[in-house]
Parts: sequence; C-alpha cells; structure tokens
Amino acid sequence: GRGNDICWQIDLERVLYGQHETADPVQIVHPYAESIYLEEVIPEKAWKTSEIREKISDSAWHFYAVMVNRYNLTYALDGEILATVPLPRPMTNCPGGTFRVGDDSSY
Repeated sequence: GRGNDICWQIDLERVLYGQHETADPVQIVHPYAESIYLEEVIPEKAWKTSEIREKISDSAWHFYAVMVNRYNLTYALDGEILATVPLPRPMTNCPGGTFRVGDDSSY
C-alpha cells in the first residue's frame, strides 16, 4: 500500500524516494556516508562520522548538489562529482506528491 505523499526526500547522507507509492520507499545512501548505516554504528553519534559531513564541516561555504535523472543520482561537492549511483528502479512522476530537501532533525 501507499506510504505517504513524499515522492523524494533528499538529505545530506541519503535519498528516499517512492513513499507515495509504497510504505517501503527506496533508500539510496551517499557512498561517502555508507559507514554510518552499518549496524554496529551508534545511531546517535553516527552523523558525526560521515565522511561527507566531515568534508563540509570546516566553517567554509560549500556547494552541495544531488542531481537526479530517470536512472541515476549524481552527488557533487564544490563543482566536483563525487559519485554517481544507479537508482534501483526508474524514477516515476509524482502527481500531487511532495519533494523534501533535508530532514527535520536538529544536530
């Protein structure tokens, strides 16, 4: 069955999509953050160890982008492509759904 009306949620370390179609959305973890999704990592402290978060936590301004096409996500930082990750299934349209950038957690 359907989950909620969120088609895409793009966070620093992961992308969720397809929540408008199913209660089990697709999760794509940024390759520079894969270590924080390992089971042995303490969830409350995991965000501090993400390689992508360390790259931007230097008190300087950075340009971070997640580019999406029908089949891939491409991550870029300061004009340099970091990784391209294939989507497990093609992107679909999302009539009446929402697109969310970031999450509602505070660190």
